[in-house]
This record gives sequence, structure tokens and C-alpha cells, in this order.
Amino acid sequence: MKKDYADRYQQEEATHWWIRGRREIVKSLLSREDRKAKVLDVGCSGGLLMKELQDLGFQDVHGVDLSRQGVARARKRGLRNAKVADAMRTGYRSGTFDVLIASDILEHLPGEGTALREWDRILKPGGKAYIFVPAFRSLWTKQDEVNFHKRRYSRQELVDKVGRRMDILRSSYWNFTLFFPKAILAALVGVLKPKDEKPVFFFGKAVNLALYWLLTAENRLMTLGIDYPVGVSVFVQARKRQALRGGR
Repeated sequence: MKKDYADRYQQEEATHWWIRGRREIVKSLLSREDRKAKVLDVGCSGGLLMKELQDLGFQDVHGVDLSRQGVARARKRGLRNAKVADAMRTGYRSGTFDVLIASDILEHLPGEGTALREWDRILKPGGKAYIFVPAFRSLWTKQDEVNFHKRRYSRQELVDKVGRRMDILRSSYWNFTLFFPKAILAALVGVLKPKDEKPVFFFGKAVNLALYWLLTAENRLMTLGIDYPVGVSVFVQARKRQALRGGR
């Protein structure tokens, strides 16, 4: 991933409405996990999610990222378990983690099958994966290219690909309300074909806060078990299958 993109992302991740909202839903989904679980954040960036999970009482949180400056930021936050590593080749032993989080990582990788095999490998039998990706090819714009995306996913497509190796526990679209403005924007972009798009949408403080609270409201409903029929993103919660007697 390009250095300037990673720098901008890391500078904004503490306050940007969408990045904050995504951290909040991840924490909500993990709320019932054992605080002694060994957790890996794939694509940990500057380590904010790792830090917030520690603040919630998780005792053994690890992170990997290709960005050296991101890992350096994480370590400045006291996160010594952050390291530079490829999401497709993490370097961990098989069966290391109880929980794996991959928030908007899979769409960047040239080998999605390689990544899913690796994530399955480093999970313990019965361990859980929480995977978020951008949704719907129809929402593709130049912004996806600026963000170095290689693909967007339907819910069924993500379920099918993850489900080849793990049991799917839950799947849903996320960021439901903004799906409709995003769909209109994607259609307009397809017609107008602007030359440049920024990697992340930035707004003034008031709009940023309003959008964050909108996502917070949606997140609360998801925490109550409500799944959305469409959204800007899609996620799955999956469980690694138990090893068969005599090996796999």
C-alpha cells in the first residue's frame, strides 16, 4: 500500500466518522468474547482498535500491518504485540489465535484465497473470524482505485468464499443508511467521470460527528441482532471448523 495513503489514513483514523464507526461495530461484535482470548487484528494500522480492545479488558491483543509507520505508531501507543507482516503470510504458528479481525483488508489483497487459507490456519479450532469488506460491485468508483481496492463483494459471495473453510455464524451488510446516497453518487460518477477522487471522504466537524452518530445508531441495532439487506460494507462472523479425528 502506498506510503502517502497509509500516512493519511493513520492521521485520520482516530476521528474519521466511518473509521470510528467501524471500530465500534467490531467491538460490539466482540463484546461476548472471552477477555482472555488471543486476538489478532489483521491490518492494524496505527493500533487504535488494538488499544481500544485492551481498554475493554482483552488481555492478549496482537496486530500485523504492512505499513512500517503504522506499526511504529502502534508501538508508540505501547502496543508491543504489533509487527510488520503480510496479511497473506503472517508468520504465526498454526492454531495461534482465538479471534481474528480483518476490517477492510481482503479487498486489497491479490490472493484472497491465500489470505483466507492463512487466516484459517492461524486460528485455533473453534476460533472466530470477523471479516469486513466493501459491498457491491455496482458501488465501484474511482475512489476504490484510489484506495487500492481490487474488488467489492456481495453478501453471498463473501459467505461462499469464507464458508469454503469456516462455518458462517452471521453475515450482514453494514452502513445501511448511506448505501442509498453512495449508490446515487456511484451512478453520477459513472456519468460525470471526475478525474480525481480522494481516498477517504473528509467533512467538517459537525457533519463528521453527525455521520458518526448515524453509524452508532445502526451499530446498536446490529448489536441487538438486526441484519441489514443492503449496505456500503458487508461482514461475516465465522468459526474455524473443529479438527477431525486423525487430522484434516
